[in-house]
Amino acid sequence: MATAASDLRPLPSSLMGGRTQSTADEITVLGLAARGFRLFPVEKRGKRALIKKWTERATCDAESLRAWMQAHPGCNWGVACGIDSRVFVLDIDGTEGQAAIRALSERHGHDWMKTLRVKTSRGAHLYFCYPDGPTIRNSTSKLAPGLDIRGTGGYAVVPPSVHSSGHRYDWENENVPIARAPEWLLELVRARAQTSATLAARVGAGLIAEGQRNATLLSDAGAMRRRGMTPKAIEAALLAENAGRCQPPLPESEVREIVRSVSRYAPAPEPTNDEHETAALLEDVRSFIQRFLVVSVAQAVTLCLFVLYTYSSEQFECAPYLQITSAEKRSGKTRLLELLELLVRRPWMTARTSAAALVRKLAASHPTLLLDESDAAFSGDKEYSEALRGVLNAGHRKGGRASLCVGRGCDIKVVDFDVFGPKVIAGIGRLPDTVADRAIPVQFLRKRPGETVERFRPRLVAQDATDLRDRLTGWATEDRLEILRRSFPELPEALSDRQQDVAEPLLAVADLAGTEWASRARKALIELFGSRAAADESLGAKLLSDIREAFNGRDRLGSNELVTLLVEMEGSPWPECNKGRELTANTLARLLRRFDIAPRTIRGETDTFKGYLRAFFEDA
Repeated sequence: MATAASDLRPLPSSLMGGRTQSTADEITVLGLAARGFRLFPVEKRGKRALIKKWTERATCDAESLRAWMQAHPGCNWGVACGIDSRVFVLDIDGTEGQAAIRALSERHGHDWMKTLRVKTSRGAHLYFCYPDGPTIRNSTSKLAPGLDIRGTGGYAVVPPSVHSSGHRYDWENENVPIARAPEWLLELVRARAQTSATLAARVGAGLIAEGQRNATLLSDAGAMRRRGMTPKAIEAALLAENAGRCQPPLPESEVREIVRSVSRYAPAPEPTNDEHETAALLEDVRSFIQRFLVVSVAQAVTLCLFVLYTYSSEQFECAPYLQITSAEKRSGKTRLLELLELLVRRPWMTARTSAAALVRKLAASHPTLLLDESDAAFSGDKEYSEALRGVLNAGHRKGGRASLCVGRGCDIKVVDFDVFGPKVIAGIGRLPDTVADRAIPVQFLRKRPGETVERFRPRLVAQDATDLRDRLTGWATEDRLEILRRSFPELPEALSDRQQDVAEPLLAVADLAGTEWASRARKALIELFGSRAAADESLGAKLLSDIREAFNGRDRLGSNELVTLLVEMEGSPWPECNKGRELTANTLARLLRRFDIAPRTIRGETDTFKGYLRAFFEDA
């Protein structure tokens, strides 16, 4: 593929197909295809592929692209990265990504960034020629916080696409050729997962004060070497850490001396894992759960992986939650918690506790929280519900803390408690959005006629559960935990960034069980996350349709008036869409936020009010 960015815009006349008035977007897309980019359609103002098997079907063929344009008018476009398109992409995301780039540039200068570049809503995409040699794979914030790699099996959204925020993807420097990636960058990208993990943990982390710099860098370098990093990769990571964290930075000569010192030692032996043992254990856990519960294949796979994950949760930066929901009682939610109580590591099953006890218990023993009746907890005592929400929000990330006042009388101080760890939350209806966003949705239905399971009698299954739990404990060997510490599994592009974070620990566990379980896990998580996305999409489409009906030719409506019209619609979900209560103006504003629509101050003929113009909804 030609690498001159200036060649990306002009469209050869052979691609015009006799058309005289092609749109600018069509010209851009066909121009990219003419230069060798393999493209496919992506959802409008989104990042989800609109075709199945896009890795195989992405194409440079103009007629195929035109057919997709007609089938998906106004869609976004993705370029398949990897060896076939001969490009990989460095995605700079947000302030963290910008900080990481500054740290790398302080060490390596700015010339390496002189390549084809796309401006995105939160940063930029840097395109590099795909090199010969080992495969470049996808990663999310593993090179450094806010720096993602799109390689083989991944894709990047390209101009003329539009972000969900309304920001348009644009070329920043169309006349700059696609550059070859510098060797130091390839070394970091291709290094084992621990290379990325170390840099990700260090760049952008807390500052290192004078007097602690040598000891800290020596400790980090030793950890990198033990995990098999090459001296060149250690040097690149350590220099970036020195520039980004040390106050003031050490001379580069001292950093290189640290690298030379640790490089004299051989890496630690490679840890081992018996895939067949892990796969057999997962199968036995699944059989145990399905003896007493009717669950789908995707739910069973996810539950098994979650059980194993709890025995290795400290190895990961993110703690996935399970959101066990149903629309009605007696659907099996509590039964699942009872089964998990027999299987997971350090279970703590509770339906109600005080805010202080919740925080202290999580910090003291780091249990797997099995919380029942979450709907009652979030709709009950305000102090407890807010404390629970804060714990669940903070406990999703390693280092997450909840604060309590500790002491008596005048001797009171604020103490931070570590609340990181796996959690299962069961209840009727939806969780608060910030909590649901951190959870894998598992929705239960009542058993249908003809669906039978074994009656659950704890005394009769206690020995089976004990045997399984002993095997689960024995499974978590130091070798397997070390493999998981180093592991950064391939993440499905069909998932959002947050969903990928949640899925990553379970996928790492699945990969230890071999290719069959690895494939099952990815399909299961895409299905479970997709069910929630589909439900959300369906509710959003219903809302927009009903709002269109409510306007009924009018050009403006007040927020309260619009809510009243929606609630009064026969057969609509709006009388009970707000956790069983009717829609409010605030809830409406929150639901419309995903469409970039917000209430405005509107001046009427006789008064001024908060509301919406019909024009707000035209694009949506």
